[in-house]
Amino acid sequence: MRIGRKGAEAVVAAAAELPRLTAIDLARNGIRKLRGCARLSHLSELVLHGNDFGAAGADELRDALPALPRLRLLYVATCGIPQAAGERLQQAWASGGRDPAGLQLHIGSAKDLRQLTQ
Repeated sequence: MRIGRKGAEAVVAAAAELPRLTAIDLARNGIRKLRGCARLSHLSELVLHGNDFGAAGADELRDALPALPRLRLLYVATCGIPQAAGERLQQAWASGGRDPAGLQLHIGSAKDLRQLTQ
């Protein structure tokens, strides 16, 4: 279900107060900024694909990873992440001792992916 950018931001804010919540799927909701992700230390899965937050969002996620020790799945395909930011996120993921298969990352945007498959 799509709840939009403001709805997604409200979910992130509320989720910080719900320690039993372990997974959030906020795919395709128009998220541009990822404020508050570091407060979700109890999450094991975070699905954000289809939100075009680009390098800035990828760097926010990278910086939040140390505060997310339980996170085992991060799905950020088609988020407009450029090569360099994707590599920084991959390095941070790996340096935290996480399984590389848990980071589902596609460099570029949904438009880029459509062009590749045509």
